[in-house]
Amino acid sequence: MESKSFEQRIDAFTKKADAGIRNWVQNDQFFNGMRNTPARILLAAITVGVLYGLPLLQLFVGGVSIWLYAALLAFCVVSQKLSVRFAFDDDAKVDEYQNQRRNLAYRRAYQRVGLIIGLGVVLVAGNGAYLKATLGTGFVYSFDLASLNWSFVFVFLFGLFVLQKYLSWGIKGEPWSESAQE
Repeated sequence: MESKSFEQRIDAFTKKADAGIRNWVQNDQFFNGMRNTPARILLAAITVGVLYGLPLLQLFVGGVSIWLYAALLAFCVVSQKLSVRFAFDDDAKVDEYQNQRRNLAYRRAYQRVGLIIGLGVVLVAGNGAYLKATLGTGFVYSFDLASLNWSFVFVFLFGLFVLQKYLSWGIKGEPWSESAQE
């Protein structure tokens, strides 16, 4: 009988640890405070503030660290995942209600992302047309992809695609559990 290789043991350990952590997060009452309606409203406000606010702050004021922005987006993603019990990650652990709500969130997210990107294209094109009409030259943008502002655009787009499904989930949270009211 062959013994398991080191890689097989590590793989088995990581699968077991991942399953244990997911089970703990999905079923433990410790995270229930992140799943009710007031918490969902607060998480949505924080997520929108981070996702849109920091790039705007960088655009108008400057001096915002791209690493801070990426770290705060990662915090928002983890918080959002916890608040919806990882409903977007594993089909096997999702009940019928979560499945319906997740599918609706995906539809809303696709529509919203299309609207947001379309609005951005219209704003850039409109600004270019305005500058062409007033100055005789249009699109006075720096398309130097090495600039920090473009880095923020790329991180913003990544964050938009990742976080939009959680924002589209809605702010209605789970009802207060009996143990949370005691």
